[in-house]
Amino acid sequence: MRMDERTRSRLRLQGATSTVLLVAVAGLLAYLSTVYKVEADWTSGARRSLSPASVQVLHALEGPVTVTAFAREGSQTRPVIRELLARYRRAAPGRIRLQFVDPDAAPQRAREEGITSDGELILSYQGRKERVRSFELDEQSVTNALQRLLRSGRRKLVFLTGHGERDPHGQANRDYAGWVRELERKGFRVETLNLADTPAVPQDATAVVVADPQVDLLPGEVGILRDWVRRGGRLLWLHDPGPLHGLEPLARELGVQFLPGVVIDLTTQLLGIRSPTVAVVTRYPDSEITRDFALLTVFPHAAALQADPPKGRWRAVAFLRTEAGSWAESGPLKGEVRFDEGKDVRGPLTLGVALEPVAASSGEAEETQGAGKAAGGGRPEAAKAGAAKGGAEDGGGPGKAEGKAQGGGHGQAGAQAGRVVVVGDGDFLSNTYLANGGNLDLGVRIANWLAGDVKLLSIPPRTAPDVSLALTSTQATLIGFGFLAGLPALLLGTGLTLWWRRRRR
Repeated sequence: MRMDERTRSRLRLQGATSTVLLVAVAGLLAYLSTVYKVEADWTSGARRSLSPASVQVLHALEGPVTVTAFAREGSQTRPVIRELLARYRRAAPGRIRLQFVDPDAAPQRAREEGITSDGELILSYQGRKERVRSFELDEQSVTNALQRLLRSGRRKLVFLTGHGERDPHGQANRDYAGWVRELERKGFRVETLNLADTPAVPQDATAVVVADPQVDLLPGEVGILRDWVRRGGRLLWLHDPGPLHGLEPLARELGVQFLPGVVIDLTTQLLGIRSPTVAVVTRYPDSEITRDFALLTVFPHAAALQADPPKGRWRAVAFLRTEAGSWAESGPLKGEVRFDEGKDVRGPLTLGVALEPVAASSGEAEETQGAGKAAGGGRPEAAKAGAAKGGAEDGGGPGKAEGKAQGGGHGQAGAQAGRVVVVGDGDFLSNTYLANGGNLDLGVRIANWLAGDVKLLSIPPRTAPDVSLALTSTQATLIGFGFLAGLPALLLGTGLTLWWRRRRR
């Protein structure tokens, strides 16, 4: 069949038109790919996508979250961070903004943010900040940090004042400005309370902090604190060695006893610490506060304590404990300090204990995401100091305390299960010692636990099914022989057969 010139021209035109259309379509697709980004996760179990819980947290954000990643230029951590946060950006475009900072190029900024390792993330949202450590670069850690940013606006710590307590905003060595500054960055509101002026704990308080008072509290003030705890209020009690300054009724209520003397820890000399009165904790009992916490913490001039709460009322868990080589020294701290059998108490010693009501710690009232159940009805109210005086003394009985629960309101104590933390040291969170080891992180963990923000989302890692293939030696031999010899022989035989058949034609 012969084609004339007209047919050839028509075919050439069709070919040129098809080429132009193909190039145009390819160019249009390339342009659209720069304007619109569509991605699909085809991995088994959607391993490259966020869990529904993380997506829910993202959609609850009212604005963008800026994630500052402190990672060195060219480090292997940067691709890991990009891949992790890309899942969040795909799930909720515009909610996550990522920026990298090289800590070597910006050392001052890294110091201001307290960066200690390559790959740490600082999440900023509406003036609040949360940190994700380099060893926590997974979906669960990032989502929990986002959840804390969302929930932190309702957390309020009230520091007791009027008795020589440590100033939460003071810059002196013994004060807590550094710790409080970090708490405020994480969304806590911090206020002070003088029970002599305002004889009641604010109903919106998350927890009350009693930070090492230096003079005795009035019986009525102690009664208000004890009533707050009894009705489900939360309390942080930091106590240095010495008298309790009128807080004996509170100690009996909680079943906490402080051992006489100062904790001595000679093992700290191996770390270059000369003073034997500085205790170091390197291993932690299993507790919600110290779970997955492995940083060294320092406790100067600390008091050991024992917890034996009333049966059926409180459950006590020690979360700070010294090593076996320590002891509680009851004698004078002069010259060479030695352990005196029969006088001193040998370690390990408990430095910190967390208490929860039995009903809240063993039943359904236990919090799973910070939303506590009621631990007793009512809430600590504005009981007058004089009226609470009788109730502050042991044996006073309920008839002596005239301050009654008032209806209405939305006090925190009535809506949450009580939690109490008692630590035999107030210096570890002071401006002087806050930067030592993990003291700051521990202080934040204690505040988060009191606020109910420790048990956050638990997102199990997604694993690929059948990522490993177990073969017997016979199977492995057959597969190896098939690919190395059988398949090449088959291809060669097929080629020879085709060549022979064509040659015979």
